[in-house]
Amino acid sequence: MDNENDGSEEVEISEEQEVEPGPNEISPSGAAVKELVTLLLQRVASRGRKEFTRAAEQGRVQLDLRQLKRDRNTMYEKLGREARALVEGGEVNHPGLLRGVSRIRTLDEQIESTTEQRAVSSETIEEA
Repeated sequence: MDNENDGSEEVEISEEQEVEPGPNEISPSGAAVKELVTLLLQRVASRGRKEFTRAAEQGRVQLDLRQLKRDRNTMYEKLGREARALVEGGEVNHPGLLRGVSRIRTLDEQIESTTEQRAVSSETIEEA
């Protein structure tokens, strides 16, 4: 059979010509883009996990530090109450402690006075 020109010619595509991919196919350059995007997303996810872990660790350290400071302040309060009890009991006679206890007494009196004034003010408002 001779190759006659009957209107139905076969078209040969050389390897150099680019073939358009179908709707469900990925072109060679599309595959490279997909691979790059995948690598990028993997790196972003990896970095995100690392940063999340680092932030969580910093949070734990800050919580631990805050608790240690709270514990220290509680101990200072206990120490201060004990020192006041010793000064008031006459067991300790140190000028710095005496001044501190005197200042605490003054503050206690001011607190009591302010509390009484507030109670009187609220009674006056309720009567009106």
